[in-house]
Amino acid sequence: MRRLYLKVGDKSSAGGTVIEGVPSATHHGTALTFVGAQVICPACRITGHISQKGPRWPGRIMGKDPALEGDICMCRCDPHPVMIASQDTMSQSFDSHALASMGYGLGNDALAEVAPGAHWIRFAVKDAGSCEGLRCRAYFADGSIADGVFDSGNTAHFDRPNASPCHRVEVVPGNAQESARSVMGDLLMAMVG
Repeated sequence: MRRLYLKVGDKSSAGGTVIEGVPSATHHGTALTFVGAQVICPACRITGHISQKGPRWPGRIMGKDPALEGDICMCRCDPHPVMIASQDTMSQSFDSHALASMGYGLGNDALAEVAPGAHWIRFAVKDAGSCEGLRCRAYFADGSIADGVFDSGNTAHFDRPNASPCHRVEVVPGNAQESARSVMGDLLMAMVG
């Protein structure tokens, strides 16, 4: 099985467009994107974000988990749109043994999927202001780490490949544009410097 890296400008199955990337990590001059990056979805008319789905090798690009083809766009669409890569030369590859060790099917053509939404966890911030766009990082018992973004309802949602419990969640400071959109973001940025 091969999973292609996503980059800025790539589309979702609902026509959404990736608008965030890592400027210092590129593919033919276009920034690679990451889990948690914003996707403008014309189908439901909101800005969603990329959520990881499926197998991936450990590793980060400038501190961010790379987004791969087959990840999903967390927006209001039901079912969630699937992300589609526009390039076919940069990928992660998995043989049947690697897939099996990660809890996926032995065939390279399809993953052994559990029912959609069978494993997920959601966190809500009970704050008077908007936390939309505020980034967070969840640490799970199986050793995995997932990055998320709070939506307009002050909720961060993580689709999981298993039922591993979450041990802790941290707020991850973002850039000045993100913190300007939220009173809580401004407060957190002031605390962390």
